[in-house]
Amino acid sequence: MFLARKRTYFLLHVVVPDLKAYEIFHTTVLLPLPGVRDIRSTFAIQVIKEPSPLPLGHIV
Repeated sequence: MFLARKRTYFLLHVVVPDLKAYEIFHTTVLLPLPGVRDIRSTFAIQVIKEPSPLPLGHIV
C-alpha cells in the first residue's frame, strides 16, 4: 500500500492465463470494491527473473 497525495494506492501482482481472464477479474472483482474509483493496469511482456518467495516462516 502506498500513501501519496492524500490518496491510498495498492499495488497488486495478478497472474491470469490471458487478457480475457484479466478483464473478468478487473470488472467483477476489483471495480465493485467499495472506494475503488480508478484502476490503472500495467502488463509484463516477459519475465526476466522469477521473484523469490517471501520469507514468511515466522508467521504461525
